[in-house]
Amino acid sequence: MRLKGTLISLIILGFLVGLYIYEEKKDREKRQRKEEEQVIFKAKPEEVFELEIKKQGNLVVHLKKESNWEVIAPVTAKANNYDVERYIKHMVALRSERIVEEDTKDLATYGLSSPFLSIVVTTKQGKKGLNIGNMAPVGYTYYAQMGDERKVLSIGDNDVKELDRPLFYFREKRPMDIDPKGITKARFRGEGFECSLEKKEGIWKGEGEIDSDKVEMLVGRLVWAESLEIVEERASDLRRYKLDNPRFVLELESQEGVHQIALGATKEDEPKGIYAVSTRHPHVFLMPLWLSSSILKGCHELRPTKS
Repeated sequence: MRLKGTLISLIILGFLVGLYIYEEKKDREKRQRKEEEQVIFKAKPEEVFELEIKKQGNLVVHLKKESNWEVIAPVTAKANNYDVERYIKHMVALRSERIVEEDTKDLATYGLSSPFLSIVVTTKQGKKGLNIGNMAPVGYTYYAQMGDERKVLSIGDNDVKELDRPLFYFREKRPMDIDPKGITKARFRGEGFECSLEKKEGIWKGEGEIDSDKVEMLVGRLVWAESLEIVEERASDLRRYKLDNPRFVLELESQEGVHQIALGATKEDEPKGIYAVSTRHPHVFLMPLWLSSSILKGCHELRPTKS
C-alpha cells in the first residue's frame, strides 16, 4: 500500500511539474508575442542605409549611407557616423507602450493627419515610416502611427525627445576630423611666432627641448574639439570672423595629407565661442570658448616645465 501511495504521489507530482512547465512556456510565448507586437521598426540597425526626418512637414535631414553616412539634404555635408548610428539604434529599439485604437477613422484627433514629426527609414526590405502626432492628455506619451496604418499607438515622451533632433545633431562637428595617431608633423603659428615639430618614434622634437605631453595635449584638444554650431555653410567673407588674419593656426601632417585649423575672433554674445575654419570643411564653425586656452603665446609654452 505504501509503495502504491508513493507511486500515485510521484505521478501527481510529475503531472503538476509538467503542467507548470507548460503554463510557464505559454506565459513566456505570450510575453514574447507582446514584446514583438510592441516593436515599431522591425529592422536591425545595420540594415538601415537611408534616413529621412521631417518636422511639421519641413525636411530636417535626409541621410544616406554608402561606406559612411552622408547628409544629402537640405545641405550636402559629411555626417557624424557615431551620432547617426546612435540615433538609428535608439529608433529600432523603440517600443510602443500600448495600442490606443486599432482602426481609427479620425487621424486628426491624434494629430496624425499632419504629424509634427515623421521618420522614414530604408532597408533592403523597403521603406518604413513612423508619424508622431499630439501629446496625450495624460501619461507623458505621444500618439504615433506606422506608415499609412490606421492603428494608433502610444510612445513615451523621452523616446520622442530622442527622435526629435535638429540637422546639426547628425553633422560632423569636428573641424579636424582626422585620426591623431597618424600625425607625424605639426606647425603652430600665432602672433609673432611660429614653431615646427616632428614626431619620431612617438616623441615630438623641434628646435630646443620639447615637452611631448604638452604637444599631445594641445593637438588632442584641437583635433577632438567639436563645434557648437555651423555659422556659415561656405565662408563668404573671412574678415567678419577675423579669420583672414587668424589669431592662431595649427597645421598637421599625416598619411591623409596636410590639414589646417585657424582660430579667429571671439563671439561675445550667447552662445559664446571662437570662430574657426578648417581645410577639411568649407564651413565657418563656432568652437567652444574653452578652446581659447589652446592658443599659444609662443613656442616657449611647449618647453618642459622647470621644477
